Amino acid sequence: MLSADQLAQFQATATAAMDLSITIQRATLARTALGGQSESYSDHATVNGNLSQPTASLLQNYDYLIGDLATWQVRMPVGTDVQANDRLSVAGYPLMRVQVVLQPQSYQTAVRLLASEVK
Repeated sequence: MLSADQLAQFQATATAAMDLSITIQRATLARTALGGQSESYSDHATVNGNLSQPTASLLQNYDYLIGDLATWQVRMPVGTDVQANDRLSVAGYPLMRVQVVLQPQSYQTAVRLLASEVK
């Protein structure tokens, strides 16, 4: 078993390897004059993270969400407030929408999620 100090060291090492600036945008809903709703996004937080290709099994498990959209596995520091449907802005990549925040299976060293391009 890992001690709390050891886990904190692993988390710090994982965070130090995150080399991309990622801006998390969260939707806010407003009522329109006709009684409908409009959605707008505003910056919620900016953190360092990294992107990688998801495994085939992840793509298969979440095919019902992502379909044929270009999808990345994103890692962010533990404790990052990110939710499904948030948008992610990363320089050099298309705007992405968070499809699912993956739950840790044991010791969590990063927040992992799947995000797909916004079309």
